[in-house]
Amino acid sequence: MTPERIQIADGMYLNHIRSDRFKTDFVSVDFLSQLKPDSAAEQALLPFVLLRGTKRLPDTKAVTRELEMLYGSRLSPTVYKTGSVQSFGFSSYPLSPRYTDGTDVTGEIFRLIGEMLTSPAGRGGLLSEEYTESEKRIMTDRLRAQINDKWHYALTRCSQIMSDGSNTALPECGTEEQLSRVTAASLTARLSSVLTDLRCEIWYIGSSDSAPVADRVRGIFPFPGRKKPAALYTERIPFRGELKSVTETENISQSRLCLGYRTGCLPESPELPAYTMFSEILSGSPMSKLFVGVREKLSLCYDCSAISDINRGMMIVSSGIDAANAGKAEEAINAQLAALKNGEISDAEFDAALRSVTNGIKSMYDDAGAIKTWYLRRGMFAKVGEPLEFLDRIGRVTKDDVARVAAGIIPDTRYLLKAEAGGNE
Repeated sequence: MTPERIQIADGMYLNHIRSDRFKTDFVSVDFLSQLKPDSAAEQALLPFVLLRGTKRLPDTKAVTRELEMLYGSRLSPTVYKTGSVQSFGFSSYPLSPRYTDGTDVTGEIFRLIGEMLTSPAGRGGLLSEEYTESEKRIMTDRLRAQINDKWHYALTRCSQIMSDGSNTALPECGTEEQLSRVTAASLTARLSSVLTDLRCEIWYIGSSDSAPVADRVRGIFPFPGRKKPAALYTERIPFRGELKSVTETENISQSRLCLGYRTGCLPESPELPAYTMFSEILSGSPMSKLFVGVREKLSLCYDCSAISDINRGMMIVSSGIDAANAGKAEEAINAQLAALKNGEISDAEFDAALRSVTNGIKSMYDDAGAIKTWYLRRGMFAKVGEPLEFLDRIGRVTKDDVARVAAGIIPDTRYLLKAEAGGNE
C-alpha cells in the first residue's frame, strides 16, 4: 500500500492508493503550513466556516441535504499539528462506486470540497460574518474545555516549557486571544493566501485507478495563481543542559505531574524501531513498566503513561497523583527508565510489547484514514516505508537495542500542576 504521488500543480499533490479492501473510499484535502501566531487560529477556523455553506448551498441544512443524496456521506473538518506544522482541511469516507447505482460519490465529494474552497457562502466578496462569529464561539468553547481538562492542560504546559517559547508550543487551533481577533474580512484574506501559497496534500484510497482520479482532481482544484510553497520544517529544540522545574497551583482535587524528556529519536532516525519498542515496554500495555511498577505495585499514581512526539524528539510521562507523592512518583518513574537503560527487560515484557505494536500496526490496514495519517505525519520530513515494512524492522529489534535507545533519554522538564488544599475539579 505505498501511495503513488502525482503532482497536480505547484505544491499540490494527489496521493493515490488503490485498494479493494474497503466498502468506502477515503478522500482528504489537507493544507500544510508552519504554525505561526498570526495564522494558526484563522487557518484552524477556516474548514469549520467553509463547511457551513457555499453560494449554491447557502447553509448547513442545504449541505446536509446534498450529503444525504450522496448515500448519506459525511464531510468532516480536520485540524491537527505535526511538530511545528499545522494541517487543516476536510476528510470523508464516501461509498465506493462498486456499491452505488453508477453515482460517482467520491468525485462528488471532491467537487463539494472544491466548491467550499472556491465558492463559499458569504456576502460582498467576504465570507459570512454570521458563520465566522458562530464558529469562533464554538472553537472558543473547545479551547476552554481543553483548559478545564487538567490531563490535557498539564501535558500542554509541559510541552510549552520544553519548547522554550518556539512555535512548536502553539496549539493546533491557536489561542483564544488569537481567535478573538479573527474577522470575516481577515478570514477571507487568509483563504485567498491558503489557496495560492500553501502546500496541499490530496489523498485518495479506494478501488479506482489513479489516472481518472487525477483527471477529476485537476478539474476541481485548479486554484489559479498558485506559487511554489515554502519548504516545511519542524523546530527541534535542543536540551537546555539542565533540568527545568515548574510548579503551578490550581483549585483542583488531583495533582498532575509531567516529566519531559529529550529522546533524540526522529522520523529519519535508524533507531526508530527500537524506540518504538522502548516506548511500548515503558508505557504501551498492561504489562508496561509504568503501569506495573509505578501504578500497580507502588500505588503512586491514579494513571501514568508516556506520550511521544517523534517529530520533535520529545517524550512526556504524565501522571495523576496526590501532591504529597510527587517526589516519590518522579523517583519511581525514573527508576523504571533506569531499569530499561540497564537492559532489565523480561521476556514477558518484551513479548507483550511486540504483540501490542504488531496489533497496532496491522490494525491500521482496517482504516484508510489511519493509513493516510501514517504516511502524511511520518513522511512529512523524511521518507517513510509501508507500515508492514516498519513492522518487519521492529521484529529485528533486540533487548540490547532497546537499552541503547533508553540510554539516550535525557530528563529535561519537571512540571507539577499542584492541587490546592481542599480543591475541587
